[in-house]
Amino acid sequence: MTLVQRWENRLDLVKANIKLVTLNNIGVAAVLLFILPFIQGVENLDPVSSAICLENYVSVIGIILLVPIFAPEEATEINEIVTSKSMSQCKIYGVRIIIGLISIFILVTAFTLMLKHNNCDFPLLKYILGTFLSAIFLGSVGLFTSAISGSTIFGYMGSIVYLILNIMTKNKYVGKFYIMSMGHKGFNEKYWLLAGSVILILISLIIKFLKRKMQ
Repeated sequence: MTLVQRWENRLDLVKANIKLVTLNNIGVAAVLLFILPFIQGVENLDPVSSAICLENYVSVIGIILLVPIFAPEEATEINEIVTSKSMSQCKIYGVRIIIGLISIFILVTAFTLMLKHNNCDFPLLKYILGTFLSAIFLGSVGLFTSAISGSTIFGYMGSIVYLILNIMTKNKYVGKFYIMSMGHKGFNEKYWLLAGSVILILISLIIKFLKRKMQ
């Protein structure tokens, strides 16, 4: 197989996974962000109010775009077809995760720029990064729950419960993994979220790999 053919195969893999998993979820996330200004103020916000808008609401797109990564193979028919293929399923999951992360970053950046355009006062790059890390940690919690349970629905539930726990108890129980630290003028927690996201995603892939080996 030539180098050109390999790149064509990789491009086909990316296109297929965008259609299969990501495209509809991007649409749902975009609709959520479109509706948000009608239920949450997005003009002339101070740094704390801007952080609350981004961390409490915008970060939810991480759940939408990361939790369903394993969803297509939950159907028995699709899982049997995938099992018969020579390509490693972990590579396919990796492609989906990368596409999901890129999509989250683009949507977070677009919404944050919109807030800035509406005269909201906050450090732009810091808030983009902080919101992105909160979003991927929320999503990785659900992805991990999905990998363990074998159910995307339980994955969504895991992320939502974690979000509610943060809103209602702040950092009382989650400690350094508090996703709303910018609203309390903190940022160091974001580095813990980054490390936690990487670990949860890797463990999720390992779990799926081991489950497939045991089939």
